[in-house]
Amino acid sequence: FANGASWIIVSKVMERISNGLTATPRDALVSDLSTKSNRGFSFALMMTLKTVGCTVGSFLISALFYFTDDYRTLLWLGFFPCLAAVYLIMYHLKEHHHTNSTTAQVQDDSKLHFRDVKLLQKGYWVFLTIATIFMLARFADGLLSIRMSKLGASEQQCAAIIGFFNAISALCCFPIGHLSDRIDRSKILYFSFFVY
Repeated sequence: FANGASWIIVSKVMERISNGLTATPRDALVSDLSTKSNRGFSFALMMTLKTVGCTVGSFLISALFYFTDDYRTLLWLGFFPCLAAVYLIMYHLKEHHHTNSTTAQVQDDSKLHFRDVKLLQKGYWVFLTIATIFMLARFADGLLSIRMSKLGASEQQCAAIIGFFNAISALCCFPIGHLSDRIDRSKILYFSFFVY
């Protein structure tokens, strides 16, 4: 519906906010449904499938450019998978509540209060600061296709490069997540920061 750059910026800001709003409960749900011994495996599977979706979507858009270069049409086509995902969440995803075996009452230990922030340890804030600094580099993903376009690449190639970018990520997610159930996760994290 955008008729100018300002609305595109607003929509991008909304998309980033919604990404944070969906990622947080999704990660909490995966953590809740996994055990300590297979938590890395569970997150690896989730991230692999998520990234495969990004890969397939990028290659699909690249292929659709052969039929149309109308961005509005392509954006409308991308709206339907979102509707399908919302349908699946609303009607087929149920949260499992933990029950106390002695009292058989539902425990609600998931309520977070603002006062709980001061209970977070110093190590958490250090990690969060480091992760935030590294995430500042994430703007480069989108700039990759823009740079390719300026170098003369076709629209199909610009869309496909994001697919290759995500395919490499998908290939890494599963084995590294699986490995994190077997060795110290902090060592894998240090290694990933070094590679990044």
